[in-house]
Amino acid sequence: EKNFQEVRGLVQKIINLDDSVVVLAGINSKGEGEGVKILFACSRVLKYDMNGLIREAGKFIEGRGGGAPNFAQAGGKKAEGIEDALNFALKHFQEFIKK
Repeated sequence: EKNFQEVRGLVQKIINLDDSVVVLAGINSKGEGEGVKILFACSRVLKYDMNGLIREAGKFIEGRGGGAPNFAQAGGKKAEGIEDALNFALKHFQEFIKK
């Protein structure tokens, strides 16, 4: 859990660096007893619903999650789904940016 908390802290610092930052992260700590986690965050200025996005992407890791509009996380048990969850989120965010 400590490693994930460190990642969360780092992501928080990164999204505060600029008004146009997006972070999509997947963490597989299953071998360390922590499980699988995904974390999506963006600068507040972007006004994207990361909470809604994480709820949908969590299905790929057989997990659930939530959070704030600009910072959300999910935990699950299917490590093989991390890449699909990240690709799903990336596709949705790319469509948002095109608008």
